[in-house]
Amino acid sequence: MSGGRSRVCSRGSKRSSTTRWSSSRSPSEPGSDPMARRLTVIAQDFRGGEATGIARYSTNFIEGLRKRGIDFELRVLSSREFRLGPIGFGFYVRIAYQRLATRPRGPVHSLHPIVIPPKTSVMTVWDLMSYRSPPSPYAAWRWIVKGVTRDLSERPRVYVAITNAVRDDLHQILGVPLERIRVAVPGVDTERFRPGLGPRPPALHGTRKIKVLHVGMGYERKGIHLLVEALGRLGPGRFRLVRVGPAKDPAYVASYLRRAEQLGLEVVECGFVPDDALPMYYANADLLVFPSKDEGAGIPPLEAMASGTNVVVSDLRAHREMCGDLAFYAGPGPESLDSAIEEVLAHPRDAGVLRSHSEAFSWAKTVDVYLRLYAELGIL
Repeated sequence: MSGGRSRVCSRGSKRSSTTRWSSSRSPSEPGSDPMARRLTVIAQDFRGGEATGIARYSTNFIEGLRKRGIDFELRVLSSREFRLGPIGFGFYVRIAYQRLATRPRGPVHSLHPIVIPPKTSVMTVWDLMSYRSPPSPYAAWRWIVKGVTRDLSERPRVYVAITNAVRDDLHQILGVPLERIRVAVPGVDTERFRPGLGPRPPALHGTRKIKVLHVGMGYERKGIHLLVEALGRLGPGRFRLVRVGPAKDPAYVASYLRRAEQLGLEVVECGFVPDDALPMYYANADLLVFPSKDEGAGIPPLEAMASGTNVVVSDLRAHREMCGDLAFYAGPGPESLDSAIEEVLAHPRDAGVLRSHSEAFSWAKTVDVYLRLYAELGIL
């Protein structure tokens, strides 16, 4: 395929990524009110093809609880629009209703970033990016954020941040005492993500160009436009950019695709890729570039390392925490990303060393943090 064109890669059968969890239940004890003591875990539902790092973390955490035989009730809250007869209810109405109506009788662990009931014992905090962003132009959303900020500051007994970077934000931005914050970093399934997996996806086949992978939703915070510009400066004919992840902002995606065509850079947009196919993309790419402007953690670089693939990431506290000294870091200047890409191509890390680093992160360790906290709080 000639350079400077974009296309959609063939993915075969598409399995929905909508999170479908069923609750774990046990019989009630005679003469007791088990619901007043039983843990309720609140999670967010995701549209098919739009699962994010939050969905990945939540799924592995919930599966981990079940593997340990933990008794809990799971409530999955959807943000989809719905109708009652001829009346339609949108996102804001549904979220407002869930915030008011979700009132479990026993202790609560909320994985939902917006729904924080009064009896929340444990609150998993993904990031505080919204507090570093300009206010939303939508009054309804500003009203919701005001309520969420109040609830997040006042209701949880203990917070669990997904990185130390998020822990520090909780302390510095919301004033949460450090002694009330635990840290449970994401894991990676090194049985699924490993080097040498096949077959090679069509988007990574049939070219001698350097195959640059980006995994994540298509919107401005992910910095994909910065990557397009960097590859254009480095010689667009040298590279094929393979994009995995849905177009959260179609206008943004269309904009960087137009720019890629102007530069003569080949871009393959794969959209959503099913979980069982994703490891093949990491294992067959020449490198992963993840130039996000902000992240709470960033799971794709860790999955790439488990696959033996080198990574270039933006120089964020969360990335330093997850990737250590083995990633190639790009600062805020435009030439910094160019230099990091050139450096990784000239002096790549050993695949075995990358994989050894990833093996220090497991979902079992993530679950262990929560189980110790549950015991400390008397939930179990």
